[in-house]
Amino acid sequence: MICTINGKKMITFKDRENSIRDYFAKLIEQGESTTAIANHFGVAIRTIKEFIYYFDKEGNKKQRSLSAQNYNIIVNKLKTLPIIVKKIDNFEGLITLLGGVSNIKWDFSINFDNEEHYKGVEKFRDFIEKDALIEGYEETSLLDIINLSELSNKKNKSIPQDTFMRYQNLKSAKEVFDRDFENMYIWGSEYYSFLFSGDQKEIFIFVSSDENHKQMSEIKLENKTKGIFSPKQKVS
Repeated sequence: MICTINGKKMITFKDRENSIRDYFAKLIEQGESTTAIANHFGVAIRTIKEFIYYFDKEGNKKQRSLSAQNYNIIVNKLKTLPIIVKKIDNFEGLITLLGGVSNIKWDFSINFDNEEHYKGVEKFRDFIEKDALIEGYEETSLLDIINLSELSNKKNKSIPQDTFMRYQNLKSAKEVFDRDFENMYIWGSEYYSFLFSGDQKEIFIFVSSDENHKQMSEIKLENKTKGIFSPKQKVS
């Protein structure tokens, strides 16, 4: 059974643990051993091996879940992982990135001599999360439109969206995007679900109006000390 919140898939700890397994699989492909992985996190080797997979007495492949303590040790080390965000070249690319998303982590280039850039970033954030400036549907965000949420009109009546209405609303939102954000450069990416702070899909968006960033197809973001993620903790 798939758990949902407001029609969107809920990210369970089973999903998060599978995401950790995917990350470990990449490390192993790169030549890391399960012993080295266990030593890095300070977790027992057997715990890591049986978490990835093991065979029972009948020869059936199994996987053990992590205890809350070991899970939290692992994700709290992994929260310092960098993220590589990729350039979003057009409105269609933005729609693809935002599909099924509920939470967004934001970052932007800082220039204290350019207050207009900061205001532009705020406006872009509000366009996505609060109000896409669609005539007749005040306080309807781009996320609402993309994810087929019900819309509110001027009379505060809930209007169910179908795919045809969604197309027209996206077309109107594209006009706003092309008009108001033509000088803004945008990068974004999904990331491992074990790094999610909430129970629904999250993405990372980086915004800049710096001409030096214009030609960069991807940007690496990281904080090696504190990390840029706040992963949800497992409770025993």
